[in-house]
Parts: sequence; C-alpha cells; structure tokens
Amino acid sequence: MPLFRYQTIPKNSQESPRDYFLEQESTAAPLSFHPETQEPIHKIGLALQPPISFSNDEPDSPSQCGPFGCS
Repeated sequence: MPLFRYQTIPKNSQESPRDYFLEQESTAAPLSFHPETQEPIHKIGLALQPPISFSNDEPDSPSQCGPFGCS
C-alpha cells in the first residue's frame, strides 16, 4: 500500500504544521482528519521514501547519515 505525506493545518500563525506519513490505498479519498488524533490535516502527496530519523549519541562525532539515509 502506498505511503502518503499529510500535514496538520495549524490553528494559528504561532503553530507550525507537523508531518504525518500514512498508508492509504491510492484510490481512497484524501483524509481531512488524522485517524487517531482527529487533528485537521491535508494531503501533501506520495511519500517517495519513509521518514528517516537521525540519532547520534555522541554530539561531537560526524554523522553517517545523509539525504538518502544512513550508512
């Protein structure tokens, strides 16, 4: 099933939008609300790859992660 990127719709200018990645049939209608949090969201598009999370326990060491993942 394809992975789509959705983004929250901020309630005011002080709030930043947050990204969510949700699996959904490509023929399904776009969601208007997050299925768990009920926050208003809108579909950004197809996610080309799953989100990458970066963690580095040693702040002074060089990261082995780049724009296409970690090695």
